[in-house]
Amino acid sequence: MSNVASSQFQGRRHTKDSARNRRVPSLRFHKASGQNYVVLSGKAIYCGRPGDPATEQRYHQAIGEWLAAGRQLPADPTTLTVKELLARFWTHAEQYYRTLIDGRIKELEQYRLALRPLKELHADTPGADFGPRALKAVRLKMIDMRWCRPYVNKQVNRIRHVFKWAVGDEIVPGSVLYTLQAVPGLRRGRSDASEPDAVKPVPLEMVEAIEPFLSRQVWAMVRLQLFTAARAANPRARRHPNHATQPNEPNTQSRWPATVARRRDLWETPTRRT
Repeated sequence: MSNVASSQFQGRRHTKDSARNRRVPSLRFHKASGQNYVVLSGKAIYCGRPGDPATEQRYHQAIGEWLAAGRQLPADPTTLTVKELLARFWTHAEQYYRTLIDGRIKELEQYRLALRPLKELHADTPGADFGPRALKAVRLKMIDMRWCRPYVNKQVNRIRHVFKWAVGDEIVPGSVLYTLQAVPGLRRGRSDASEPDAVKPVPLEMVEAIEPFLSRQVWAMVRLQLFTAARAANPRARRHPNHATQPNEPNTQSRWPATVARRRDLWETPTRRT
């Protein structure tokens, strides 16, 4: 079989399997009990006697909750462990964090890394008992893994998001998320977490080397960034002062004043004029 034919065959098989996975289970009849039932995730859910309107209602209710939970049966919040919670979240994440090209994106891999220390420390812990001290223990594990402070904060936020999803799916109490939000992020210089390496500027020779490949207008924007240390978005947003009211009037000014109030990465920066 040629590569093209093989690819087409695999595509048809994938489409057929996907269509089969999207099917909604139908009602069945159990002769011994005389009741209708539906099989969801390998478990029989009895809905009632045939012909009873309540049977149809229970069937649609069970199907709706099963589909809303990612084709999983509702879990008991009192007995669900962190390991089982993560398994349910991963089923959701594989459907939500995906692309049309390869079905995976970097965010899914970041969740895999964030959940690894959580699973190592609290796999058998009941999800309803996971609190701030447990989250701090996971964060300390991340610091021991030599993760830098901003990355640790991002991964802790991802763990919080997992429990936020669990609260929305009614598999852990809402009080769990409320207590986890009380854990503050790590501050610079106030923890044992290391700081990331400073991002150094591109060598000036490399910047000047791209001049022949840029238009005159774009190269002027690049030079403006070099002279003012502005962000890439700032030169693009600059307009002539009279452009909004008199767009057809020729420019008679040799300089266009622009005021930058503050930088986003600093709490207090004096206003400067460029």
